[in-house]
Amino acid sequence: MTLAVVLACTGALTVGTSRPAQADGAWMGFPIPKTKYADSGWIGGRSLGPAHAYRIQPRRLGFTTAYQRPRRVADLKGPEAGPSRRMTRRAAYVLANFGGYPEPIQAAATDAVVYHLLVGGGYRIGTGRGAERIRQSGESQEQIRAYARAMLRDSARHAGPYRIRLRAKPAQVGSTTKVTLRVRSATGRAMTGLPVRFRYPSASDATSFTDAKGRATAFFTVTAPGQTTVTARVSRLPHWKLFLRHPKAARASAVALAGRLASRRVRTRVLAAGAQSVSIANAAATIMTAQNLGGSYTVSGGTGTRAVTARVFGPFDTASTSCSGTPAFSDASSIEADGTRRLPIWPPQRSGYYVWEVAVGGNQGSAAARVCGAAVRVRTQAGLTQSRPAGQCCHQVAVGEGFRVHVRSTGFDRAETHTVTSRLYGPYAARDKVSCGAGKHLGSKDVTANLSGNKEFDMPAVVINASGRTGWYGWKSTLSTGTLIVGKTTGCGVVYQVTG
Repeated sequence: MTLAVVLACTGALTVGTSRPAQADGAWMGFPIPKTKYADSGWIGGRSLGPAHAYRIQPRRLGFTTAYQRPRRVADLKGPEAGPSRRMTRRAAYVLANFGGYPEPIQAAATDAVVYHLLVGGGYRIGTGRGAERIRQSGESQEQIRAYARAMLRDSARHAGPYRIRLRAKPAQVGSTTKVTLRVRSATGRAMTGLPVRFRYPSASDATSFTDAKGRATAFFTVTAPGQTTVTARVSRLPHWKLFLRHPKAARASAVALAGRLASRRVRTRVLAAGAQSVSIANAAATIMTAQNLGGSYTVSGGTGTRAVTARVFGPFDTASTSCSGTPAFSDASSIEADGTRRLPIWPPQRSGYYVWEVAVGGNQGSAAARVCGAAVRVRTQAGLTQSRPAGQCCHQVAVGEGFRVHVRSTGFDRAETHTVTSRLYGPYAARDKVSCGAGKHLGSKDVTANLSGNKEFDMPAVVINASGRTGWYGWKSTLSTGTLIVGKTTGCGVVYQVTG
């Protein structure tokens, strides 16, 4: 369910409500010109008691009123809103998945898309009143259009109702069984990123998320022969029905509630009925953050289908690592035969030492095997900038007058001691000639300072004492490289003119 633009999903809201509520208070969105109609004055979401809602009848009158209790609608019909059953479900998906998130652009896009799907015609986002309302939002209109187009694409692919299937691999007592849940939309698209809780008797619950194929997996040790029931509960499913609240005032617009998410529980049975080995080869001993912690693993000595769990532990401060504690990453898959395979793609975001663990489950002919690999050093790139100090108001100083450069380090994700060296270059005959070339480096004017994290400060001052050394000078600063933090060198800048 990931869109090309960043659209955050809503949190789950309670389906029911105990009493009628007032609506139409602006919540998230943008003010637009006001008329007497419901589609004016505001583009975005509205407050409805503790919930959030969107109007669906633009040509009704736009005033605050009390609303009736919500009712679920799978096929919206009426004089002003008569979409197909499919359009109703798409609108329900958009409202559920995107409509409750507190972000003005996303709320405005949700408003526009709801009218596009439920009203159509002149309320489509690219024409007539639909396009006009987006334009009236002001500077954010291009982003609103982009979000709206992404929502329309996503709803066409991922609206419900949803098809959920749960399967479990046969296993022998004492070995591991793999349970796989798959969730697809009404059009057969994979539903990704949905939390799934698996439950197996005599074992702790397992939690996973559906992947790019709409699959979530869990592994359990089989403890009893015969058939054992395993259940899975998938949550945060966007509701495929609209939650409508009709106004008590006949001329006001009805509203549809946002953020309505559901859960489903399914079950299957595990049929209960080997020596092998596994090794790991890292792709590299050192990588940078955001690069893939790649490599491969090799399984030998087993037969048949087996579950494979690849986990990453870290970050550790030293190369003395172990495969224990809470993993930073976990991936579940399966193999049908022995051989060498790539490790999953996972880019660490923090510096440190990381280690892969690969566990291969057992089956009727194979015993489980597990191995902890060698450590990989992951470094991160630091940043360094330089500027004129706050107290150094001007670029012009006199011979004998001290001047300095202000530096700022960024990108540190751990405490590690580094040195900053600021080098002075000059003199140059004109300001536009300052280039910090090696031939102009004044080594006697180098200044240094130590730091161990993100920090900004003034470097020590330097003085040009000789009247024959007047002219233009420039600074270039360098942050040293450490074990886990890679240093940085600034460009030539912070120019001063030394006058006689």
